[in-house]
Amino acid sequence: EERVAKGITQEKILASIQQKLAPIQEAVVFAFPPPPIRGLGMRGGFEMQVEDRTDAGLQVLQEAAQAIVADANSQSALQGVTTSFRPGVPQLYLEIDREKAKTLNVPLGNIFTTLQAFLGSTYVNDFNKFGRTYQVRVQADQEFRAKPEDIERLEVRTSEGKMLPLRSLITIKKSFGPQVINRYNLYPAATVSGGYRTGYSSGDALRIMEQVADENLSNSLGYEWTGTAFQEKRVGSESIFIFGVAILLVYLVLAAQYESWLLPVAVILVVPLGLLGAVAAVAYRGMEINIYTQIGIVLIIALASKNAILIV
Repeated sequence: EERVAKGITQEKILASIQQKLAPIQEAVVFAFPPPPIRGLGMRGGFEMQVEDRTDAGLQVLQEAAQAIVADANSQSALQGVTTSFRPGVPQLYLEIDREKAKTLNVPLGNIFTTLQAFLGSTYVNDFNKFGRTYQVRVQADQEFRAKPEDIERLEVRTSEGKMLPLRSLITIKKSFGPQVINRYNLYPAATVSGGYRTGYSSGDALRIMEQVADENLSNSLGYEWTGTAFQEKRVGSESIFIFGVAILLVYLVLAAQYESWLLPVAVILVVPLGLLGAVAAVAYRGMEINIYTQIGIVLIIALASKNAILIV
């Protein structure tokens, strides 16, 4: 939809959404922009992987990630730095009495299948309707799988075909643990993501985050970049080389067209003025030089040369 008023920037829209979602007590919700290149990362800004490289433990990893988040949010150049890593999620630990199950002729596979079908879901088959293929999955209704006591009410089939109460074979205990353990380059990792404020570049944000990580991580932990931040660190200062190659390519094409090495110089001389205007406009608006700006600068080189050709 089109904006109805001036001054409604992406940053203000995200802040408004974040403010409206903050009162939700059942969840922690964050609003963030999409990545500049689809498929590189889950969000705009940067993504850092904090790694446990010496098996220090998930609790140590979480404390380090939280320390980086707290320190990064205190920096004036950064905003919305968060981590989704939670090693203390309430869980239910189900312990199966395997000896008793063997005595009562209850295969372990039947127990696991029963839990999967009622608490999760089990694939049955496919059917075609309206020109599309749909999957059939069985699962217990929500009201029959909402409490830990509902697990004890399930029944499992023995090898003889008889139904046996599951409560006689299992013990349910409350515990805490991570919902998902992500690994990055084989190490247990916690993702720290965030963005940067207007007036700062992505390079400034990455440099500040590296300083924050060096100050808060011990020798047993490390970090790596991923997503667009990884590509940016990998490329480094090659963008200047790319601009130079673009100007050289324009010069060689014109030299071949005019069959002269001097005439293209008059055309190329207008390129610095175009680049100066682009950089001045970006600086005047307080915008950062991101990937879109760099692509625009390459296009300006071509358009400025095109207009100069018409003049020459």
